[in-house]
Amino acid sequence: MTMRKEKYKKFLEPHRTILLGVLLSIVTVTSYFQFFSYFDAVTYFQLSKHSSQPVPKRIDEIVLIQSNALYREHEKIASTLVSYNVKYVIFLYDAELPRSQNISHIYYPNQSETHCLMPPSSWHGYLVRYEPNKADCDSLWKILYPDHQSSNKLVNYRHLEGAFPQYNAEQLLARDLYLTQLEHKIVVVAQRPNMINTEYTVPSTQPTLDPAKLYLYLAFNFENNIFDQQISLVAYIISTATIVILLVIFYQRASILKGFFIAVSATLLSTLIVWLALTQLHFWLPLGNWIFFIWLSYLFFYTTESIRDKSQLLETIQVIRERMMGHFLLKSFTQEDNPWDSILTLVQQQLDLKRSIFLDRVENASKVKEIRALGCSLEDIVELRRNYEREPYACAIKALGTVAFDSPFFKSLAKKEKQYLVPLIYAGDVRGFWAMTLESDDNFDETEFIKNVNAFAAQIGELLFHHHVFRLQQELKQNVLIRTFQLRFGSTLGTDAKFAFNEVEQKLSLLEHAFSHLMNATVIFNLFGQVVQTNQAMEKLAQRFDLMLFDISALDLLSHFVPFESDKLKSNLRFITLFKDVQFYPVQRNEFTFILKVSALEATSTSSSGTPIENAGIIFEFFDLTEIFLKLDNSDKLLALLIEYLKTQNPADV
Repeated sequence: MTMRKEKYKKFLEPHRTILLGVLLSIVTVTSYFQFFSYFDAVTYFQLSKHSSQPVPKRIDEIVLIQSNALYREHEKIASTLVSYNVKYVIFLYDAELPRSQNISHIYYPNQSETHCLMPPSSWHGYLVRYEPNKADCDSLWKILYPDHQSSNKLVNYRHLEGAFPQYNAEQLLARDLYLTQLEHKIVVVAQRPNMINTEYTVPSTQPTLDPAKLYLYLAFNFENNIFDQQISLVAYIISTATIVILLVIFYQRASILKGFFIAVSATLLSTLIVWLALTQLHFWLPLGNWIFFIWLSYLFFYTTESIRDKSQLLETIQVIRERMMGHFLLKSFTQEDNPWDSILTLVQQQLDLKRSIFLDRVENASKVKEIRALGCSLEDIVELRRNYEREPYACAIKALGTVAFDSPFFKSLAKKEKQYLVPLIYAGDVRGFWAMTLESDDNFDETEFIKNVNAFAAQIGELLFHHHVFRLQQELKQNVLIRTFQLRFGSTLGTDAKFAFNEVEQKLSLLEHAFSHLMNATVIFNLFGQVVQTNQAMEKLAQRFDLMLFDISALDLLSHFVPFESDKLKSNLRFITLFKDVQFYPVQRNEFTFILKVSALEATSTSSSGTPIENAGIIFEFFDLTEIFLKLDNSDKLLALLIEYLKTQNPADV
């Protein structure tokens, strides 16, 4: 059942390639159906609105004539314009000239029977698009500009409105205009609006436009061929997908914060490129779509990375807990609910006191209370005052150490029993007091005793201080309101990982410390001949015999101490490795006698790092018999016993 779950877990585990494929699929589908074209419209509107371009040379090819009473003057205006030999005239008026006076090149697009005059169409609320293929009528623009009827056009409003020539009908009818001002020009005739301005959502440098100005800008774009072109759908998809792929490559090499700056930089760079293309080449790139996917890819990548890392971290924590399940781990002193029991054990096994009572400080007050007793009971206290600002507590604080006092503190004092009091202080913070009694004899050295008690009191005071600080921090962390605002209301994965690794570090530090202090000189080689671990005794031995320990292999070390042929030593090492054998060699060097033990380090099946052959190895242990026998008080007797034992076991070898 467990193996099946593991297979499913591996099968469902997210993979970078799959996630990138999902993201590119989202890019392709949304770009094909233009799901986020609204962002393109917004960015185009803002960039175009806040950009201006030099006025083209042919700005005067478009002329606007406004009349205060077009319904009365339009026939006179038409006749007069014909005399000026204009290119064509567009009347934005419902009525039409009598048939007997019909003149070519004069158009009334507002009449349903004639050609229509398509205004710019809406692009998510902005009147900027020219779409000839969506016209329900015979558009006049197709007749006037048949070579400029391709789609994907955006009307360029980035020229100052005041640059267009504008005249009053009174000037025209009074012949107050030069021939060059109208000859071969495109003339738009419109009624002067009653309102000063009508507001349209166009990216013009002027926030408001007259209705006739929309057609004026459109004619101006046709005449000068300055439409803003949009890229094709294929280029739209490819450009967005390319940006996403490049960003994902960069995101993989950066942290979340650096990825944020990459996204910001990509946004600014894209904006600059699009602005230059728009103002210099009249080419619109999908800036809104790019910016959207720049930030979507950022969120998508780091969200999936976070989910993957969280899954791996949870798995690592679970593995650590399973590995540490069979190990006994002591709770840290600061994490204990009550520190006094451990302190009593420390005092009991180190000092020979008759009676001891520990008093704890009451928080936010100058009082103390009895908390633990050793060798007596808490009722043995005669002293009723519990204020450490009074004697004898104040005297001990002033002395910053152990003081002897005669005022009754304990009940039933023996004749030679003396009382002592020492404050438990650390960093100027009084954490409690330690009262004790001692029956002295003729050999009693009070100065040495007080020195030892002060040393213990200083350590106990430091322990209590750190325990107190840790408790305050824990209470602060457990505050519901604080945890809510710090987004730590639930159990955080980082805290769980920290605790799990602390357990491993505690056990590893203890084992390394114990290994380093072994009396036997020990070195561990892996099967590739590299030194994995040594202890202090081995480093001293290597220094004694001038061995470059980290530059030699297991075979070199064995050859240095065992006088066998190289083939024989290789055979021994091979036998030890394959059959997990243990071999012993006597070593005699100068005045030193060793027993060399060579054994195989077998890789366990539960190892989580590396392959079995990488975790396997060979252990060399040097037992220094000379040092052992010299440190024994009865080494001669032990040696005689060993000789007698060997005579009975192997008489031929003795």
